[in-house]
Amino acid sequence: MHRYALSLVLSCGAFVHVGAQDEPLSVANNVVANEALYSDLDVTYRCKYKLHHIEAQGAKQFYPILSQEMERRSVTQGGWYRFDSKSKTEKKGGEYIHQGLNSTYDGQITKVLQDKIGNVHQGRTEEDNLFRPHTFLFTRSFSGTLSRWLRDPGNKIAVESHTERIGESECTKLRCEDWQGGRYRSLTYLWLANNRNYLPIQSISYLPAYSKTIPVEMGTVSDFRELKHGIWLPFKGEIVIYNEIKARDGIKEISNTEEWAIKSAVLDPKHDVKFFQELTFPDGAAVYDVVNGKIVADRVEGHPEIRQDLPTQSRLPSAWRQVLIWLTCLVFLSASIAFCYRRVRYKRDLTSCDRTPESP
Repeated sequence: MHRYALSLVLSCGAFVHVGAQDEPLSVANNVVANEALYSDLDVTYRCKYKLHHIEAQGAKQFYPILSQEMERRSVTQGGWYRFDSKSKTEKKGGEYIHQGLNSTYDGQITKVLQDKIGNVHQGRTEEDNLFRPHTFLFTRSFSGTLSRWLRDPGNKIAVESHTERIGESECTKLRCEDWQGGRYRSLTYLWLANNRNYLPIQSISYLPAYSKTIPVEMGTVSDFRELKHGIWLPFKGEIVIYNEIKARDGIKEISNTEEWAIKSAVLDPKHDVKFFQELTFPDGAAVYDVVNGKIVADRVEGHPEIRQDLPTQSRLPSAWRQVLIWLTCLVFLSASIAFCYRRVRYKRDLTSCDRTPESP
C-alpha cells in the first residue's frame, strides 16, 4: 500500500523558470553530464527491506512480505550489461522464499533467467534493476534516468537554493510539485550534492491530502567515497515510508524501510565480452526464444526431444491455455477492483488539500 509513495519524486517534470531563467536548465544539464560519468560501473551491494506494523491499512492483504534480504551485482560496460540477484523473502506465517534473477546483454542477445524460467531476446531488452547512482534513492519504483524526469514537461519544479548544506555537502535544493489533470497531487523536495556529482543526497515527499507537515517518504544516502578523482559514490542509503493514514491523524508512524550498503564498486571495469555471455540455463528450465516481443520457440533445457517451435501459440494444450487465461483474468479483475477503490478514496481525500506545506 505504501510503496506507491516512492514514485512521487519521479513525476516531477520540466523546470518552471522561477528566479534566474537559466537556473533550472543548468541543473538539468549538470545532471546529464554527471550521469555519463557512471556509464561503466561494476557494483555489488546488499539491500534489506522490512515491513513495520503489518496490521496497518490492510497490509496483511496487500503486502504479505514481512522482510527481504537481497544481494545484487550490476555491471555496465560499453553498452553491455550483466545483472545478478539472489533474495530471501520472509512471508506471513514464517515462510521463506529464495529467488534468483540473472540477465545479460552482450551487444547482440539479451538473456534473462528468473528461477527456472529463461528468455532469449534478439537485441537489447532493458533491465530496470541496473544500478544507477542518480536514481538509487528511488529504486523500488523508478526506471530510467534522473535527467529524463527532470526534462519531462508538464509539472512544476523550482530551484529553491544552490547553497543549502546537508552534512558536509553544499546542495542544490529542488521543489517538485506533481500536478495531474489540473490537481495538485504531491510535493517532493530533492537535494542534489553540488560537490558530489549532483547525486541526490536527500529527498522528502508529502501527500498534502493526508498531511501537509508529516512526510510520507524520506530518503538519505551517506558514506561517500571517491572512486576516481572527482567521481563520488554513496556506499550507504536508507528509504523510510510512513503510514499516510496515520499522518492524516497527526501521527508519524513508520510503515516500511529499505536499507542498502555497497560492498564493492569499480569505475570503468574491463571485462571480456564472455563475461556478458556466461549466463547458462539450468537443466529442466523452461526457455523461450523471443523476437520483437513475441515467443517464436521454446524448449526445456537439457531435453531437446520435447522442444517445440511456437510461431503463434504456447506449447500448453488448448484446455489448459483457457484455464490459465481465465485465472489471469480473475487475478486482474480482483487487482483492478482494489486499485479503483483506493483511487476513489484517494481522490476524495485530495479535495481536502487547500495549500502546500512550507519548505522544510
